[in-house]
Amino acid sequence: MRQIIGRLIFLIGTLVICYPLYAGIFNHVTDDIRLRQFAKKSQIEQKTRLDTLRKTNEEMERKGLNVQYDPFKEDATFDEVVLNEHLIGELTIPKLSATMPVFDTITNQILENGAGVIPGTSQPTGGRNSHSVISAHRGLAERELFRDLNQLKKGDVFILTILGETLAYQVIHLDTVLPEDTEVLKMEENRDLVTLLTCTPYMVNTHRLLVTGERIPWDTTLTKTKDAAKQKSYLKQILLFVGVLIGIVILIASLWRQIWLYRMSRRKFTLVFYDVPKKRCLVRRIIFKYLCRSWIRPR
Repeated sequence: MRQIIGRLIFLIGTLVICYPLYAGIFNHVTDDIRLRQFAKKSQIEQKTRLDTLRKTNEEMERKGLNVQYDPFKEDATFDEVVLNEHLIGELTIPKLSATMPVFDTITNQILENGAGVIPGTSQPTGGRNSHSVISAHRGLAERELFRDLNQLKKGDVFILTILGETLAYQVIHLDTVLPEDTEVLKMEENRDLVTLLTCTPYMVNTHRLLVTGERIPWDTTLTKTKDAAKQKSYLKQILLFVGVLIGIVILIASLWRQIWLYRMSRRKFTLVFYDVPKKRCLVRRIIFKYLCRSWIRPR
């Protein structure tokens, strides 16, 4: 019985430890479904919304950026929203094999499900005299998001697909600043900029990591790069799923075998042996296997 309890505890512990893995797989599938449904929206509907965001950027160009708050402050509070109403596209970072939904604003709910545009900055629709700041978490157990953002270097590329428009940005500089230092986030004349913002150091979160990219022309090479990154991400999730599933099946099978052995050890069998002359023996070489109470087969 002790072995059953021990293996049951081990199984439960393994399931708890593996939670980030299967939760991440589930979230990846959920994101993929959400983005596929979003891509099916009519071109007219997407163009109408794209025009609305561009008008917002035109007004932003006249007024300048106004970063209203740090989305990672402990006392930051946001209103809850319907995610699909604020979904505008996806962000792909080929070097990290990462793809995530992008929303047009920031809320706690959005930060738990993807990346969001910080209010007071441009929407990521492209265009000169614009600077969009997109923020996401690093430390969520069940989502990768910007966890490995610090691995990006100058020259790396990230890709935004916003309401049917695909835009590529090349990293031009990385900065580490204090949360209140928003002066570095500003428009630059005739430049199309996007900054990816997250907390740093990892799980300490005393500073903010800013990875700024400038728009570059789109070409077929970038299409292949984007597709390869998505395929690598899918393959990674499939391998994780298969690995976790096999591990759980092995643990459950081991536990079931232990329970079966325990039940067999509690059963009683009556064996009757008769001394039969060798010549009259009808059945020969009968082999009996038995277990003692310790469930160990005696030698």
